[in-house]
Amino acid sequence: MKILLIGSRGQVGQALLATLPAIGTVTAWSRADCDLTQSAQILPQVLAQQPDVIVNAAAYTAVDKAEQEPELAHQINGVAPGCCPRPTGPGGSSVWGDAGALLYGLCV
Repeated sequence: MKILLIGSRGQVGQALLATLPAIGTVTAWSRADCDLTQSAQILPQVLAQQPDVIVNAAAYTAVDKAEQEPELAHQINGVAPGCCPRPTGPGGSSVWGDAGALLYGLCV
């Protein structure tokens, strides 16, 4: 199974990077590999990977700073995940998590 992990350098991403290889081949992306502020670039980059599963651990989690940069926080946490395709092959699925919600104990 081909797994695309977005947000591999954050806390949640690093934990996933340590465990996901047990179930598939992982391509790990950090901000340098996929800039979530550039919506038009996300879809072509993801399609080029042809993943079976997409795991999004990326999030804008600096709460105090987000109040000063609401557009940027919305782009990363709200718009960017919607730019990714949902895999449709046999057994294809995607998992979208909100790292902020996980870190702060909220329901995902």
